[in-house]
Formats: sequence, structure tokens, C-alpha cells
Amino acid sequence: MAKEIEIEDAVRIAKRAIAKQAEPNLPRQVDDIAAKAFKELHRAMARETINNPEAFLTWKIQRLVLDARRKIDVERNYLQVWANEMEAVKGKRLHDEYDHRAGRVPFFGLSNEIISREEQTMTNLVANAMVDILPDPNDRAILTDRFHAVYDTITELAHAHKKSPSAMANHLKKLIGTNESPGVLVSVDDAMRRLSLKTASEFGRQIGRIDSTSSLSSPIDGAISYFEYAGTRSRVHQQQAAMGIAHLRWLHSHKPSSRGLGNKVLLRLIHAACLYVMEPNDAKHDSWSELGLHDDVAVVKALQKTVAKFSK
Repeated sequence: MAKEIEIEDAVRIAKRAIAKQAEPNLPRQVDDIAAKAFKELHRAMARETINNPEAFLTWKIQRLVLDARRKIDVERNYLQVWANEMEAVKGKRLHDEYDHRAGRVPFFGLSNEIISREEQTMTNLVANAMVDILPDPNDRAILTDRFHAVYDTITELAHAHKKSPSAMANHLKKLIGTNESPGVLVSVDDAMRRLSLKTASEFGRQIGRIDSTSSLSSPIDGAISYFEYAGTRSRVHQQQAAMGIAHLRWLHSHKPSSRGLGNKVLLRLIHAACLYVMEPNDAKHDSWSELGLHDDVAVVKALQKTVAKFSK
């Protein structure tokens, strides 16, 4: 009989996962990450049979650790960008050869270094979203191991998940595809990269909430109702809400069937987009400015384009 998983096991796994990251700010989050993963395990066990609770717990903790690391990196990058731009306002950017404070400050675009960091951050967001969007916990564990190079070869990955190497290769091709044959998760990449970095980050957080909000009977109707309510705040809110509702009504009338994993992924993306709309404090707080619904509209607009492109 398998050993029953305890919170101490979660703490032990979290410490091990955090130690691999070499990030000095992560150890303080050990208890929080362990508790969240332990709670999610019991939620999952209440919904379905988890054949390997420790593997599920390990996957969830790895996901939470990587998410925490990503947030730290993003915050650090934004602080650096902010410091750099403030120097430009004062007339001299960091590492500039010339001081322009004596005259007109020229325009400086984002450096290649900043663009490269943002691209890596977006890639990490897409990878995390691809894992979270999958409805099968076993697929999530496989993809996590693959993305984060837990195993060096397909053969090692296959043996760890009780598959033959050829079966694992075919399964990965189905999920993430190749350059010639995109997998079912290409729609996640398409949707995320239509968004700004900040909006994509919040959208990814909503993707991670899908399973805990699966009791919503009609997410699209809920999002439409929220837009109708939010549109009463100002004339600009009303205009933005009208655009958001139009995109949602299109999604409702063109909603993919539940046949096939590709369509199931699209349905879960739509669900996450609706959760995004119904969250007031997202990339832009919905009521703090007249542009508060701009990001919400961007998300449902991106989903309309993605569904139109990939629905079967």
C-alpha cells in the first residue's frame, strides 16, 4: 500500500525544487508553496483518481516554484527597465557613453537586451500556460518534465512515465508538435503572443485557475454580464464593454465542440478568458481608469482570432 502523502512531504519536495533554482528570494516561500500544492492535491483527489499522488504533488510544486521564480524575474526586470528609463528622462541612460542633460534628450527605444529578456519571459509564460491548459494531470507532469529538462532523453522521460520511447515521442508530437506539424498546444502560443507581457502574465494565472472554477455553468454568460456591469462606469467603459461583448458573443456562437484534445484546449482557453474578464484587478484594474477594460477586451479579441484559426 502506498504511503499516505503528508504536508511534510510537500515541504521536503518544495525545498528540493527551490534549491535547484539558485534564487535567494525563493526559500522564504517554501511553506506557502508546499501548502498550496498540498491543498491542490486534495482538491484533485476529490475530483478524480490520482494514481501517483507524489508525482502530482511534485509536478504542482515545480509549477509553483517556476511561477514564483518567474514573478521575481519579471519584477526585477521591470525595476531595471524603470531605472533605465528614469535615467533617460533625466538625460542620461544607464551605460550611455554621452550625457545629454545639457540639451534635448533624444528618443531611446528598448535595447536588444531588454527585448531579449521580455521574449524569454513570454516564452516561460507560454510554456507554463501549455502545461496548465491540459485537462489530464499525467500530461501536465510529462510536459513539465520535458520543458524543464528533468530527463536528458526521450527514453528516460518515457521510462519515468511508464511509456515506450516511441509512444512518448508520438505523444509529445501530438501535444507540442514539430516545425512541420504543430501540436494541439499551438493555440496556446498563438493566443498568449497576441497579448502584452503584463496581460499575458495575468491570463496565464487565470489558466492556472480553470480546474478550481470548473463549476461555472456558463463562463461566457458570466463574462458578458460583467462587461454589462463594468460598462456603466463611464462612456469609455461602455465603449470598451460593447467591444468585449461582441467578441464574447462571437465566441459563444462559434464555440468549438468538445471532440478532440485541440478543441478541449480551445474551450479551456475561452474559460480562462472569461475568468480574466470577471477578475477586476487584472493587468489593469477595471475601475481605476477609463482604460481599465482595455486589457479585458484584448484577451477576448485574441481568443476570437485564435478560435477562428484553430477550431475544428
